[in-house]
Amino acid sequence: MSTKAHSYLRPLVLTGVFAALTAVCGFLKIPLGFMSITLQTMMAALAGILSKNRS
Repeated sequence: MSTKAHSYLRPLVLTGVFAALTAVCGFLKIPLGFMSITLQTMMAALAGILSKNRS
């Protein structure tokens, strides 16, 4: 696989993986008394930290 194709493919795959993990984390809940927190927020923050800014 050429370097140019690899540079387009990797962010696309990572976006799909982070989207799937965010969807799964939406079902995981931490009960805190009268409310519960889902892990979607943590996954969104983790995706932002792990993805590199390539501007």
